[in-house]
Amino acid sequence: MLQVLNHYEICLSPWLYGIADERAMENQFRDLVDERDGQHKLEKVRSIIGKDKFPATEAFKAKLFPATPPEKKGRVI
Repeated sequence: MLQVLNHYEICLSPWLYGIADERAMENQFRDLVDERDGQHKLEKVRSIIGKDKFPATEAFKAKLFPATPPEKKGRVI
């Protein structure tokens, strides 16, 4: 699981530092959020390991999905 998290972090780092095509990256990685219930995939694992270890992933999530409405909150995937 850590390898998957690290993979996403490495892929999103150029986006974070503004050296990647922002729109393309956002379209490619938007699927990290389950459209059915608005839950952020891998959130529980990032919380256990420490969200501070994944700054690009957290910044990406915050930009694309600044706040999840209370009615969409549910079980973390």
